[in-house]
Amino acid sequence: MRDPVPGGRPGPARRRDDGLDRFDEFDRFDESDERYDDGYGEFVDFEDLDDDGTYVRIPRRAPELPGFFTVRLVVWLVVLLTVGLAGRWVYHQVNPAGAPGEPLLVEVPPGSTIGQVSEVLAEAGVVSNGRLFQEYARFKGGSGVRAGSYTLARDMALWEALSVLKAGPAPEISTRLTVPEGLRLTEMAAVIAEAVPRLSADAVLAAMRSGKVASVYLPPDGNLEGLLFPDTYQVTETASALAVLDQMAAQFDTVAGELDLDRRAEALGLTPYQVIVIASMIEEEAKVPEERAKIARVIYNRLAEDMPLGIDATTLYAVGKQGNTLTKTDLDSDSPYNTRKVAGLPPGPISAPGRAALEAALSPAKGDWLYYVLADASGRHAFTADADEFERLVDEADAKGLLG
Repeated sequence: MRDPVPGGRPGPARRRDDGLDRFDEFDRFDESDERYDDGYGEFVDFEDLDDDGTYVRIPRRAPELPGFFTVRLVVWLVVLLTVGLAGRWVYHQVNPAGAPGEPLLVEVPPGSTIGQVSEVLAEAGVVSNGRLFQEYARFKGGSGVRAGSYTLARDMALWEALSVLKAGPAPEISTRLTVPEGLRLTEMAAVIAEAVPRLSADAVLAAMRSGKVASVYLPPDGNLEGLLFPDTYQVTETASALAVLDQMAAQFDTVAGELDLDRRAEALGLTPYQVIVIASMIEEEAKVPEERAKIARVIYNRLAEDMPLGIDATTLYAVGKQGNTLTKTDLDSDSPYNTRKVAGLPPGPISAPGRAALEAALSPAKGDWLYYVLADASGRHAFTADADEFERLVDEADAKGLLG
């Protein structure tokens, strides 16, 4: 009879020439190399073998690993649950429940990156997660957003917000603002507030006095009187009071540049600001266009003679009145704007001069006139260099009821 051997083939049991018992060999091998694993279990005990020294190998039984598969199942369940919750969170971020909230006007500054736009939207409450919107926009190819104003809403779906931004800013609605010549700052504030109802007169006056409006010709005291150009403007619906005033001050500087104010004022021996002061008086006094240059000449002639200008419009400004309403008390005022008592120019403009008044101040007519007085109801004046003739003209004007 042939006994079974480890290779699965029948054969006789033999001993090795080195004198080691076959069982000792396997014991030695098993002890010397623990990495050895041939898929079989341990050998049977010596006493269990046949008397003739034959041996058998018993296959290793598969380990029972119910805990291993349970752990893997739990891990997979946790992963699936996490992915599901994350997906649900992302879905609700992209598509918030319910309708969008109140409308919002959001301004995207020029040169904004999609990251900066995302921050603006998150701060305004349009989206709840700026970083998620940023990644969503990049994924959808919306990384370029044009600067401008956008009408959005609180808690918008990401795709809705991105759709509005991709469409570009809507054309801004603007209001036509016409500021006539000859207005004081207080009157100008009322005109602006009437044309742009969301800007109150008080808010406009506060902006005028804030010191934040820039002008090339702004005096040290920061008084903007006479430095806001009377013109027609388009005011956007988002413009602040400061923005409107900046626009008007910039327009004045532009017109002054076109008139070459600085150089021409120097040629007259005056500062540009003094020319503006003279132009403001011309604006108040001249009722017909062709008389502006003649009134300018009267002012220059009186200054040259060191005579008080005697322009009642400056005293009206000093006491805050309009029209022919001066009283004896007003005329006795010690204000530096009372040009009946104080020689020289008043300290600042008394109204907003237009282009024609500025041009007249820079180009006075030729003549020796020192006086003028109303001659008819149309606003025309009679001019003279003689004091006695002036008194006669005054009596005639008073008789016609022109002097109030």
